[in-house]
Parts: sequence; structure tokens; C-alpha cells
Amino acid sequence: MCCNFRGCWLFITIQSDDEVSRNWEPFIHTHHYELHPDFYSSWIANHPRRTGEAYWNQYLEAKFISDNPIPKNLGFPELWKWYAQFREAEQRHH
Repeated sequence: MCCNFRGCWLFITIQSDDEVSRNWEPFIHTHHYELHPDFYSSWIANHPRRTGEAYWNQYLEAKFISDNPIPKNLGFPELWKWYAQFREAEQRHH
């Protein structure tokens, strides 16, 4: 899996850094990518709500933040329930 997230490619793969760099060379600029061996170690899984804001605060504003990882081994109904806490908090503040 890969995606372009705020100008930085995110790869979830078992390929080595050299393999990814070689295979994606036309698309990535020097060091502007992250490699993760699984979804749960990725930025998206550790900042599952307002991921873009978390990235911006951490890397551009130097406002270091704690991870808020998505729970592992849950089915979709349990994940929807877990995500509801964030949606409800946002609705209260808007």
C-alpha cells in the first residue's frame, strides 16, 4: 500500500528501503517517504483521526504530539464505536 500524504509518500510494504527507492524513483523526491512494515506502525494508524493536522503539527509546527493508535484486532463494528468518541467530541466543539 502507498499513498501521497502531504507531499510525503507513505509505504506499507515488506520491501527494503533500496527496493522502494528504486521502484518508485520517478515519483518520490530524495528522502520524502516513510516505510512501515505493517499498517499498525504507520502514521495513519497512530493518528487515525485528523491525521493531516497531526502531521502538520508534528513536522511543520514542531508541536510534538503523542500517538493515539487504533486498537488492534477489532472488527468493524468495534472500530466504528471507537471512532465515535472523536466524532462526538468534534460535534460538541463545532
